[in-house]
Amino acid sequence: MRYFRNYEIAKLYDVSQATVGKWVDAVKQGKLGLELFVHDGRAYIANTPENMKLMKGLAEERRKYRNNRAADVTTTNVSRLIGLWRSYYTYRSSDRGEDFESLHYVRLYPKGDSLIMETIPEANEAYMVARLTLDGNVATCSWQESTSPKGDYKGAMYHGAGQLIISEDGKSMKGKWVGFGKNMEVKTGPWEFTYLGDDMSVLDDLEIAPGQ
Repeated sequence: MRYFRNYEIAKLYDVSQATVGKWVDAVKQGKLGLELFVHDGRAYIANTPENMKLMKGLAEERRKYRNNRAADVTTTNVSRLIGLWRSYYTYRSSDRGEDFESLHYVRLYPKGDSLIMETIPEANEAYMVARLTLDGNVATCSWQESTSPKGDYKGAMYHGAGQLIISEDGKSMKGKWVGFGKNMEVKTGPWEFTYLGDDMSVLDDLEIAPGQ
């Protein structure tokens, strides 16, 4: 075979076909030293040892750049989210047939590759913890809540998942939670976070959040 199809290069070097197309364009513009082979009026990358060596280097460099860039984005997102937040969500009570609100004051902090959200004991009667992973401006989490022993649910335990969209300024997150009720029906509802700052003194004037 005297030349590669773009999809063959993409599969061989784990890059997209769009990337291969950019390599071909760069060659035409004199910016890249790959040898081309023209077939039926179309330019393809020639199947030569020199081309294969160069493409391997290009692919490795691209992966290195992509991984470093992803790490930088994740680090930036994590650092700007660390601090104190107000968590607010609504849920439907099967027994009472009404919608109710639940409020928590939480602290977000990094742990390994994740971001942990945990209620602040001094500001909450209920306890909630969630583990978030970030993908750009999307936060995906698993959560667990032990309701207030003084509330209607008497310390019952619930757990589920959620997805939130992080605002451009990193000061709010909005999305939805999903979980199951005590009758084993799957429920969902809106979930919002508002950034309060990184100083515990911001909680001094807040009333204790009862939770559920």
